[in-house]
Amino acid sequence: MMLAWASALVLAAAGGSEPASPGGWRSPAARCEAMAGSLRVPPALHGVVTELCRRSPTFRRQVARLADAGGLTVTVRLVVLPSTSPCRAQTVITRVDGQVRSADVQVPAGHTRLVVELIGHEFEHIVEQLDGVDLRRWVGHGGVRRVGGDQAAGPIETERARQVGLLVAGEYTASTMEIAALGVR
Repeated sequence: MMLAWASALVLAAAGGSEPASPGGWRSPAARCEAMAGSLRVPPALHGVVTELCRRSPTFRRQVARLADAGGLTVTVRLVVLPSTSPCRAQTVITRVDGQVRSADVQVPAGHTRLVVELIGHEFEHIVEQLDGVDLRRWVGHGGVRRVGGDQAAGPIETERARQVGLLVAGEYTASTMEIAALGVR
Protein backbone atom coordinates (compact mmCIF):
# COMPACT_ATOMS: atom_id res chain seq x y z
CA MET A 1 0.00 0.00 0.00
CA MET A 2 2.83 2.40 0.87
CA LEU A 3 4.48 1.74 -2.53
CA ALA A 4 1.24 2.55 -4.39
CA TRP A 5 0.86 5.80 -2.42
CA ALA A 6 4.49 6.76 -3.11
CA SER A 7 4.01 6.04 -6.83
CA ALA A 8 0.91 8.25 -6.89
CA LEU A 9 2.83 11.02 -5.13
CA VAL A 10 5.68 10.79 -7.66
CA LEU A 11 3.15 10.89 -10.52
CA ALA A 12 1.48 13.98 -9.05
CA ALA A 13 4.85 15.70 -8.52
CA ALA A 14 5.81 14.92 -12.10
CA GLY A 15 2.76 16.77 -13.33
CA GLY A 16 0.79 13.67 -14.19
CA SER A 17 3.10 12.80 -17.04
CA GLU A 18 2.62 9.48 -18.67
CA PRO A 19 5.43 6.99 -19.11
CA ALA A 20 7.55 7.57 -22.22
CA SER A 21 8.26 3.86 -22.32
CA PRO A 22 7.19 0.91 -20.24
CA GLY A 23 10.06 1.52 -17.82
CA GLY A 24 10.52 5.28 -17.68
CA TRP A 25 9.10 8.79 -17.50
CA ARG A 26 9.32 11.52 -20.09
CA SER A 27 11.86 14.20 -19.40
CA PRO A 28 10.66 17.82 -19.27
CA ALA A 29 12.27 18.35 -22.69
CA ALA A 30 10.43 15.34 -24.15
CA ARG A 31 7.11 16.56 -22.70
CA CYS A 32 7.80 20.00 -24.18
CA GLU A 33 8.57 18.50 -27.59
CA ALA A 34 5.32 16.51 -27.48
CA MET A 35 3.31 19.61 -26.52
CA ALA A 36 5.14 21.70 -29.13
CA GLY A 37 3.78 19.26 -31.70
CA SER A 38 0.47 21.12 -31.38
CA LEU A 39 2.14 24.34 -32.57
CA ARG A 40 2.15 25.13 -36.27
CA VAL A 41 5.83 25.65 -36.97
CA PRO A 42 7.55 25.73 -40.38
CA PRO A 43 10.02 22.90 -41.04
CA ALA A 44 12.90 25.40 -40.91
CA LEU A 45 12.10 26.02 -37.21
CA HIS A 46 11.39 22.45 -36.03
CA GLY A 47 15.00 21.95 -34.94
CA VAL A 48 15.08 25.31 -33.18
CA VAL A 49 11.90 24.54 -31.23
CA THR A 50 13.23 21.10 -30.30
CA GLU A 51 16.48 22.62 -29.03
CA LEU A 52 14.55 25.29 -27.11
CA CYS A 53 12.61 22.51 -25.39
CA ARG A 54 15.87 20.84 -24.41
CA ARG A 55 17.74 23.95 -23.31
CA SER A 56 15.26 26.45 -21.87
CA PRO A 57 13.10 25.73 -18.81
CA THR A 58 11.37 29.07 -19.38
CA PHE A 59 10.39 28.06 -22.92
CA ARG A 60 9.13 24.71 -21.62
CA ARG A 61 6.83 26.57 -19.19
CA GLN A 62 5.57 28.77 -22.01
CA VAL A 63 4.81 25.79 -24.25
CA ALA A 64 3.02 24.02 -21.39
CA ARG A 65 0.88 27.11 -20.78
CA LEU A 66 0.00 27.42 -24.47
CA ALA A 67 -0.80 23.71 -24.69
CA ASP A 68 -3.07 23.97 -21.63
CA ALA A 69 -5.13 26.76 -23.23
CA GLY A 70 -7.97 24.78 -24.78
CA GLY A 71 -8.91 25.72 -28.31
CA LEU A 72 -5.79 27.85 -28.90
CA THR A 73 -4.00 27.59 -32.23
CA VAL A 74 -0.46 29.00 -32.32
CA THR A 75 1.24 29.45 -35.67
CA VAL A 76 4.86 30.52 -36.01
CA ARG A 77 5.95 31.94 -39.34
CA LEU A 78 9.22 33.22 -40.72
CA VAL A 79 8.56 36.58 -42.37
CA VAL A 80 10.32 39.58 -43.77
CA LEU A 81 9.18 42.62 -41.85
CA PRO A 82 9.33 45.97 -43.64
CA SER A 83 12.36 48.06 -42.77
CA THR A 84 9.93 50.78 -41.65
CA SER A 85 8.30 48.48 -39.06
CA PRO A 86 8.79 49.56 -35.44
CA CYS A 87 8.78 45.86 -34.47
CA ARG A 88 11.47 43.19 -34.70
CA ALA A 89 8.71 40.55 -34.60
CA GLN A 90 4.97 40.56 -34.00
CA THR A 91 2.05 38.44 -32.93
CA VAL A 92 -1.51 38.87 -34.10
CA ILE A 93 -3.91 37.51 -31.50
CA THR A 94 -7.53 36.67 -32.30
CA ARG A 95 -10.21 36.37 -29.65
CA VAL A 96 -13.59 34.66 -29.97
CA ASP A 97 -16.15 35.42 -27.28
CA GLY A 98 -13.40 37.03 -25.20
CA GLN A 99 -11.15 33.94 -25.32
CA VAL A 100 -7.75 33.85 -27.02
CA ARG A 101 -8.26 31.41 -29.92
CA SER A 102 -5.34 32.00 -32.25
CA ALA A 103 -1.93 33.61 -32.26
CA ASP A 104 0.03 34.22 -35.44
CA VAL A 105 3.65 34.69 -34.40
CA GLN A 106 5.78 36.33 -37.07
CA VAL A 107 9.56 36.33 -36.65
CA PRO A 108 12.28 37.18 -39.16
CA ALA A 109 14.74 34.55 -40.27
CA GLY A 110 18.18 35.25 -38.91
CA HIS A 111 20.80 34.19 -36.41
CA THR A 112 19.45 31.39 -34.18
CA ARG A 113 20.01 33.33 -30.93
CA LEU A 114 17.87 36.22 -32.23
CA VAL A 115 15.17 33.85 -33.48
CA VAL A 116 14.95 32.07 -30.09
CA GLU A 117 14.83 35.42 -28.28
CA LEU A 118 12.00 36.64 -30.49
CA ILE A 119 10.02 33.39 -30.22
CA GLY A 120 10.31 33.49 -26.42
CA HIS A 121 9.36 37.17 -26.46
CA GLU A 122 6.31 36.68 -28.69
CA PHE A 123 5.16 33.57 -26.79
CA GLU A 124 5.23 35.67 -23.63
CA HIS A 125 2.86 38.15 -25.28
CA ILE A 126 0.45 35.24 -25.82
CA VAL A 127 0.85 34.18 -22.17
CA GLU A 128 0.13 37.79 -21.12
CA GLN A 129 -3.17 37.60 -22.96
CA LEU A 130 -3.98 34.19 -21.46
CA ASP A 131 -3.26 35.81 -18.06
CA GLY A 132 -5.86 38.47 -18.86
CA VAL A 133 -3.43 41.41 -18.90
CA ASP A 134 -5.22 44.48 -20.31
CA LEU A 135 -2.29 46.06 -22.11
CA ARG A 136 -4.23 49.11 -23.28
CA ARG A 137 -5.01 49.97 -19.67
CA TRP A 138 -1.37 49.59 -18.65
CA VAL A 139 0.22 51.68 -21.45
CA GLY A 140 2.54 54.19 -19.80
CA HIS A 141 2.75 52.20 -16.56
CA GLY A 142 4.50 49.08 -15.33
CA GLY A 143 6.83 48.64 -18.29
CA VAL A 144 4.08 48.78 -20.93
CA ARG A 145 4.45 51.23 -23.83
CA ARG A 146 3.50 51.84 -27.42
CA VAL A 147 6.19 51.53 -30.08
CA GLY A 148 6.49 53.34 -33.37
CA GLY A 149 5.12 56.68 -34.42
CA ASP A 150 1.46 56.12 -33.55
CA GLN A 151 1.33 56.55 -29.77
CA ALA A 152 -2.46 56.30 -29.78
CA ALA A 153 -2.90 53.02 -31.62
CA GLY A 154 0.57 51.61 -32.39
CA PRO A 155 1.80 48.20 -31.28
CA ILE A 156 2.17 47.67 -27.54
CA GLU A 157 5.41 46.40 -26.04
CA THR A 158 5.98 45.06 -22.53
CA GLU A 159 9.08 44.85 -20.40
CA ARG A 160 7.84 41.43 -19.25
CA ALA A 161 8.02 40.00 -22.80
CA ARG A 162 11.36 41.70 -23.43
CA GLN A 163 12.87 40.19 -20.28
CA VAL A 164 11.45 36.72 -20.93
CA GLY A 165 12.76 36.75 -24.51
CA LEU A 166 16.22 37.60 -23.21
CA LEU A 167 15.94 34.88 -20.55
CA VAL A 168 14.97 32.22 -23.12
CA ALA A 169 17.87 33.27 -25.36
CA GLY A 170 20.24 33.28 -22.38
CA GLU A 171 19.19 29.77 -21.33
CA TYR A 172 19.61 28.57 -24.90
CA THR A 173 23.05 30.16 -25.24
CA ALA A 174 24.26 29.04 -21.80
CA SER A 175 23.34 25.46 -22.63
CA THR A 176 25.24 25.73 -25.91
CA MET A 177 28.31 27.01 -24.07
CA GLU A 178 28.06 24.19 -21.49
CA ILE A 179 27.91 21.60 -24.25
CA ALA A 180 30.93 23.18 -25.98
CA ALA A 181 32.88 23.37 -22.70
CA LEU A 182 32.30 19.68 -22.08
CA GLY A 183 33.43 18.82 -25.59
CA VAL A 184 30.11 17.11 -26.35
CA ARG A 185 28.93 17.20 -29.93
